[in-house]
Amino acid sequence: MNVLFTAVIAATGGLLFGFDTGVISGALPFLKEYWQLSDASIEWITTTVLIGAVAGAVTSGKLSDLLGRKR
Repeated sequence: MNVLFTAVIAATGGLLFGFDTGVISGALPFLKEYWQLSDASIEWITTTVLIGAVAGAVTSGKLSDLLGRKR
């Protein structure tokens, strides 16, 4: 039962990451038009979002260990 639950949670995480990537790709044309951004600027925005996701994933485990309920 624990293996199935863990697999469902992991799959949900992948689904949500893909959903977030799809949302930003849908917002990029509007950002480009509103702020008159170049293609290079759009690439930096997309890269920054993905770097933020990696940084959050790397630091969240240690941070939850430090601030979590149980030591």
